[in-house]
Amino acid sequence: MDLIVHSLYSHKEVFLRELVSNASDALDKLRFLSVTEPSLLGDAGELEIRIKPDPENGTITITDTGVGMTKEELIDCLGTIAQSGTSKFLKALKENKELGADNGLIGQFGVGFIQHSLLQTRVSGLVKNYSQFVSFPIYTWQEKSRSVEVEEEEVKEGEEEKPEGEKKKKKKNVTEKYWYWELGNETKLIWMRNSKEVEKEEYQKFYKNTFNEFLDPLAHTHFTTEGEVEFKSVLYIPGMAPLNNEDVVAKTKNIHLYVKRVFISDDFDGELVSSYPPPSMCLTVRIMRKRLVRKTFDMIQEISESETKEDYKIFWENFGKLLKLGCIEGSGNHKRITPLLRFFSSKSEEDLISLDDYTENMGENQKAIYYLATESLKSARTSPFLEKLLQKDIEVQIDLF
Repeated sequence: MDLIVHSLYSHKEVFLRELVSNASDALDKLRFLSVTEPSLLGDAGELEIRIKPDPENGTITITDTGVGMTKEELIDCLGTIAQSGTSKFLKALKENKELGADNGLIGQFGVGFIQHSLLQTRVSGLVKNYSQFVSFPIYTWQEKSRSVEVEEEEVKEGEEEKPEGEKKKKKKNVTEKYWYWELGNETKLIWMRNSKEVEKEEYQKFYKNTFNEFLDPLAHTHFTTEGEVEFKSVLYIPGMAPLNNEDVVAKTKNIHLYVKRVFISDDFDGELVSSYPPPSMCLTVRIMRKRLVRKTFDMIQEISESETKEDYKIFWENFGKLLKLGCIEGSGNHKRITPLLRFFSSKSEEDLISLDDYTENMGENQKAIYYLATESLKSARTSPFLEKLLQKDIEVQIDLF
């Protein structure tokens, strides 16, 4: 028990995530068993999970309406690190072709069944972060306050007490605390659905709720990768860059990895690679990264070719510096990035042009591309270098830094 608590569950959020996963597995188990035994659902009621913290006693009670393990299975699995009740159940499902093996079991019936009174934490935020896409409803016991109007007797100093019917009463508002069950996973996961069935408004709502954004994304793509590695993805291009673009380069938290609907990591390049043994996991990550990068470039390319030029202008104003940085540091993506670069020019100070546009406008005798890096268009106009080239009717790219 000491090993489990201080190693596997040294992070409280991981501990709670595993317990909720166990509860979800218990519900999944009941749902699958009910295929051949419908009577099992008779006494279960709604398939749901309820989490009730007790700050006074320092405990959290997690209740589900599913089925867990028998007494024999508890003896066999409880506190055992390398043994999983879920894996045994999955194996039994695969052996039974009538039930099938397509399921969403996510946890382990083994190590999760430990005394969860060892944990005291703020559960509602953790449920939202880690378990908001679990397919069963998760309710958390929440304390709220409300204003209530009450009547009280109005007694003036020195007055004699009046009969009950003649007493004057005045109304006032007081704050009353109450407890209720709040649904903690209202956001519906969309990557598991067919992209043809998801409306644009649903993608936008999901984006804003998940990443705490207020602007609609410039673009999104929803795809499934099959083959050596199978995964589903929804990618977005934000409507605005972070206030500090350096944060994007240094470390991003905008890639969220979910396994069987449970949040695993948002540190895609760091934690995810180091948490699993090479070479199998490293190969998986490389394949996923390659596919995600390719689909991201496809999205940007679609915006650049769109009839609405204003969208790409917004994109370039927010992320143009990062694309130029990618040309310098991302040696493997030069061919993808080059067509996406945009510049002002000596003949077009309002509309951005691409390298292809520039080369198409080059004169027959022009053998080189001329560019000027400057702080502003105003300073470019006064540059002596630009003046000489304009006299020869040579267009100059203007790169603002």
